[in-house]
Amino acid sequence: STIKGFQRTTPYNSSFEYKVIDKLGTGSTGVVWRAKRRRSDRSLVPGEQQAHHADLSPRSLDEKYEGKYALKTMLSKKLQADLEKEIKILDLLNHKNILELFDVFELKQRVFMVTNVCAGSDLNSRDPYTESEASYILQMVISAVCHMHHKNVVHRDLKYENVMFVSNCPRSEIKIIDFGSSTSSKPNGYMR
Repeated sequence: STIKGFQRTTPYNSSFEYKVIDKLGTGSTGVVWRAKRRRSDRSLVPGEQQAHHADLSPRSLDEKYEGKYALKTMLSKKLQADLEKEIKILDLLNHKNILELFDVFELKQRVFMVTNVCAGSDLNSRDPYTESEASYILQMVISAVCHMHHKNVVHRDLKYENVMFVSNCPRSEIKIIDFGSSTSSKPNGYMR
């Protein structure tokens, strides 16, 4: 099945299974697991199709992310609409400092989105920053926000906890995450 109202902008052509490795975190509304992708000749559930797969080859993704991804779903079925909204927003965006959406699937009436893993901590968890480090981080955040605004997307929950380091490396890139509160509009339209 597909997500109601989800307009895929990138094609997919294969089926994958994901094996959960461990839990990365639980928030007030959702849970995120680290998972490894396994190629499969069948869908996750008979008769169900994946709703989205980024236009990147599986081999290049697995090499880039060491075959590990993040699976996110909501804790309650009532909150699934929030995840579906986040998926639609992420599907509009394509920027190196914004969480990458690779795959979406439905399993047992729950929607899961598959993204890259941000293995570093959030912006608030690291030691105080030097002026050079702060400048480096701000350049990435501003670049990502400019891209969002160019695509008529407003994050509406940009805070330290939603800026994640990709790795524990001191000069790690960052990714802006958690687009559940975000909104978008048509060009020259009003935000809701």
